[in-house]
Amino acid sequence: MRAASLVALSFGLLVLGCGGDDSVSFGPAGDAGSTGGSGGTGATGASAGTGASAGSGATGASSGTGGVGATGGAGGATGGAGGGTGGGIGKEDCTNGIDDNGDSKADCEDPQCQGGYVCAPPVPAGWQGVAFVDKQAKVPCPAGFDAATPLYDKAELKADAPVCNCECGAATGEACRALLSCNSGNACSSVSTNPTSVGSCADYQLPDPGGLNACQMLGTETANGKCSPAVTAAVAPPSWEPSSRACGASAVGTCASPTDKCVPKVPGAVGPCVAQNGDHSCPADYTQKTLYFDGVVDDKRSCETGSCTCGGPTGGTCACGVAVCGVNVYNINSCTQNSKLSSVIDGGGCKTYDDSGWPSNDGKWGVALSTGYSVSTPGTCPASGTGTPSGEVSPTGPVTVCCVP
Repeated sequence: MRAASLVALSFGLLVLGCGGDDSVSFGPAGDAGSTGGSGGTGATGASAGTGASAGSGATGASSGTGGVGATGGAGGATGGAGGGTGGGIGKEDCTNGIDDNGDSKADCEDPQCQGGYVCAPPVPAGWQGVAFVDKQAKVPCPAGFDAATPLYDKAELKADAPVCNCECGAATGEACRALLSCNSGNACSSVSTNPTSVGSCADYQLPDPGGLNACQMLGTETANGKCSPAVTAAVAPPSWEPSSRACGASAVGTCASPTDKCVPKVPGAVGPCVAQNGDHSCPADYTQKTLYFDGVVDDKRSCETGSCTCGGPTGGTCACGVAVCGVNVYNINSCTQNSKLSSVIDGGGCKTYDDSGWPSNDGKWGVALSTGYSVSTPGTCPASGTGTPSGEVSPTGPVTVCCVP
């Protein structure tokens, strides 16, 4: 689950230009005065004084026409100065590095810029900025700023423990055995049913040792085998929303220090700030550190077997893979070939055996399932116990944000 890394982010040089209304503009001029303080003919110094008076009302942009005499020329110069003081103060563009309104103060030095702008120290090598950070994580940045960069607080990462369910896998190691029923006499009445052993020789207690016994095969079943416990984990996705945003823009102005930059402020936000991927110490000037994350997590939640166990398998089935399958019956329990009486054929009805004349052999026969049977459907095992949750969700992309205190 990776998201885009933060600091290729919009934490670039993030500063705002003032826009069209804040571009260079001049204030209103004085009443129109065409010549500004004309010096007249320059015959006397008094005419020059009149020129100075005229300059105070008009634009006074011209230096006046100097008179013939030297004193007349001086009067014209005085008129020009009067015109200069008659001009108004215009608006200051806070990001263009120019004294737009003629008050000898550009950008952040100008009182017009000091409410919404601030001088930011140089961005150190390896860091990115400048930006302002606040808690309005789901609100777009103000007009003129770049799109908000989301910042995540580790404390707000929420992840529930997985739900662990015990299960049992398919049974393994099963084999087939016959369900054999024998009773005394020469008719099968199914009064007793005793399974034979799995594929090899097993003792079978005769109902009438030394006499007549009737047997039939009722079918087959699987035996032995086991199931291995397993656990499934139901894992809900983690919940993590950004806790803060970073806003920056793309134009800068000048400050008294030539290395600083005049940047726009976001009302109520902390800053100016710089950022770097990873967990780092803050550089000089930007000393207020907050460790955020980029919203990417490593989810290692799962379940361990815990106390999960499996019972024995049941419900397995066998199939005959040859022409004839059944149970071989031996009059002694060693199941040797020379003691074989006959076979009870699977599905072949009742078979009568006369045990007279054979050693009683503790009243037991040897029986063995004939070859040809194999497990066709494995049995299933009941599960019990509980699994144990393990692992956790961890953020993977730390982002160090350092701000001017």
